Amino acid sequence: MISSLFSFFKKFRHCKFHIFKKAINQCQICEEILCSQCSHSFGNLNFCPAHANLYENNKWVAVKRATTDSESSEQAIKIYDLKENLWERKSIPSYLVTEYKVNEIKNLIESHITLFCLESDVEYFKV
Repeated sequence: MISSLFSFFKKFRHCKFHIFKKAINQCQICEEILCSQCSHSFGNLNFCPAHANLYENNKWVAVKRATTDSESSEQAIKIYDLKENLWERKSIPSYLVTEYKVNEIKNLIESHITLFCLESDVEYFKV
């Protein structure tokens, strides 16, 4: 009964740690959904309590970048997949930052995506 109740609330985007509280953010690293009590913000970045400490107490470096638009999204998909695989398969924390810019020449909006990892994990990205 408890597990089915938890599944019910999870469908409606409630906090991972407080199933009766509505989620307002998502952790940049583990992607768990969080209520206002659990979400720790650093500028535009949001983290769960454990990853807020990790973010705040370590040096992070940009390791991959891609620029995409509505006509070419392959590079963005690769970076999102890489982030997901790092976390799910190797438990390597990373986060993405996306900035949007208008390309007036092409008349479209570009997404500039950057993947950050801990400085100590940079060797995973060396070719």
